Amino acid sequence: MLARMDIDVSISSDEDLLAQIASRSETAFAKLLDRHLENVRALAWRVLANHAEVDDIAQDVFLKLWKNPHSFKPGKAKFSTWLYRVTLNACIDRQRKTKSGPLSVTETTIEENAADTAPTPEQQAINTSRARRVANAIARLPERQRHAITLSHFQELNNIEAAQIMDTSIEAVESLLGRARRALKASLQTDIAELLDKTN
Repeated sequence: MLARMDIDVSISSDEDLLAQIASRSETAFAKLLDRHLENVRALAWRVLANHAEVDDIAQDVFLKLWKNPHSFKPGKAKFSTWLYRVTLNACIDRQRKTKSGPLSVTETTIEENAADTAPTPEQQAINTSRARRVANAIARLPERQRHAITLSHFQELNNIEAAQIMDTSIEAVESLLGRARRALKASLQTDIAELLDKTN
């Protein structure tokens, strides 16, 4: 019976896993954690730009889920969309409690998160510097614009999902994205020009 349950868990939907978690199935919880942990951590890092907070946020999100699996209401949104919303809210709460805005992204943070694909140390230094400028430009955006950009471009969610996560309309998300893109284009003109020169 247990072996049969393990097989079922491996192919279960998120909703099925939540039902099993409500019955205190650690196997189902481990499977759900395996499916979604990295996405939760990635969103938390993009919002907070702080490695020290990422694991705390992920732990808080999944602990709440373990304690209250019925907090997700099927039919209103996909589980992953709901989970992103819970994660985003946890990040916002953390920022408000510490009374700090998004942190400036350091060179060390960029190096830890960038793939080591640079052909030379000089090119790697250039890429790291550019990535830091882009990350800091995003960090300077107003909170709602930053969240819209993060969900749309880094988490690769569509505007409908982003609107559900941000608890706003699709039109509002589109407006936030438009303003954020214009602000980033203005603050990163030098980087854009350099990239265009390289492709010509």
